[in-house]
Amino acid sequence: MIVLLSPNEVHYALTLAKRFSKKELWSKKNNKFYKWGAGLLNAGQIPYKAELIGMLGEVAFSKISDLPVDSEFRMRGNNNDFKAKIDVSQREVDIEVKTRLRDFGDVYIKRYDENDKIVSLKSDIYVFCHLQTSWNAIERNIINQERMDPVNVKFDGVISKRRLKTKSIQPAYRGSHKNIVCPADDLADINELINIIL
Repeated sequence: MIVLLSPNEVHYALTLAKRFSKKELWSKKNNKFYKWGAGLLNAGQIPYKAELIGMLGEVAFSKISDLPVDSEFRMRGNNNDFKAKIDVSQREVDIEVKTRLRDFGDVYIKRYDENDKIVSLKSDIYVFCHLQTSWNAIERNIINQERMDPVNVKFDGVISKRRLKTKSIQPAYRGSHKNIVCPADDLADINELINIIL
């Protein structure tokens, strides 16, 4: 499923990304932010790139699920992106949306940090998506302060935490952490989740 975000929805995601950015907490040198502590994605011209990519996915999921985006800033982050009741069991579940810059094939979630400590899977359900609009086009609009263009977000699928835990763990391509690696073909269709949310 591909979701088209309007310029207003992209602007809303941008506003939230700036609010959630922790760039003030990164290391400074001569009043300039530098790479250490910023993360791999946030080291370029836009210091809230990772947050924006994530928020574009969350706004897109909100659009198709009718669940509200959590716009509250928490210093230590949040445990999940969405809460929803599931039709079948009537229980509340935590939903995490994982947005990738582009389609890299398999999907990944960090499972062991750089010190080989386990990273807990906090949510019950994981939704994976990626940007179909090129990052260069999005970045150009932001840097030049041009009118925002629409952005396409493609939903790759959804998987439960229980099933995700059965997938293989592999070293990351960049960094010294380890990821759970899940083939995109193992994900359920996003509509299966949307159809059971109350």
